[in-house]
Amino acid sequence: MNIGRNDIGKLLESLKLTGFGVEIGVENGLYSKVLLSTTKLNKLYLIDLWETQSVEIYRDMSNSVTQDIQNKRYQDVLDLTKEYPDRAVIIKMDSVVAAKTFDDNFFDFIYIDANHKYEAVKNDISAWYPKLKNNGLFSGHDYLDVINKFGEFGVKRAVDEFCKSINKTPTITKGRRTQFHSWYFVK
Repeated sequence: MNIGRNDIGKLLESLKLTGFGVEIGVENGLYSKVLLSTTKLNKLYLIDLWETQSVEIYRDMSNSVTQDIQNKRYQDVLDLTKEYPDRAVIIKMDSVVAAKTFDDNFFDFIYIDANHKYEAVKNDISAWYPKLKNNGLFSGHDYLDVINKFGEFGVKRAVDEFCKSINKTPTITKGRRTQFHSWYFVK
């Protein structure tokens, strides 16, 4: 199935995944809105720190903003999710710490789009994969390895290494911009 990132809702429907989902790395909630409006997920957990971090920790255009802008993004997500009061759960927390608050085999769908540095992606994958049910969809954004004006990306390497370790091959979506594809596979 050759899909774009905004078609993941159709993929979830075709896989009959309607339980719990999580988006890790929410920023201003634009993709959260897509997921909430195009899926039948019972609940979607939205996890982000919404804190500006040092460039040594997180080199990315999404992070190179003031704390006031981060606060505005958080408020935007609060406002956006008012339309989905029973389906959206906002958690303002570090992604790896947040993973520890959920039982293993809890989620039908996991989407990782937080810190794109190799080590951070590797840590997110390790923390979140056990939280996914068998036959659930494991996925994320920005499948590339590059340092450019947008930030530092080690997503492809982290995903490929993990997939190789569990004998999986990720499917890559079409991106709006050619290099910013999403990846996914079924557990």
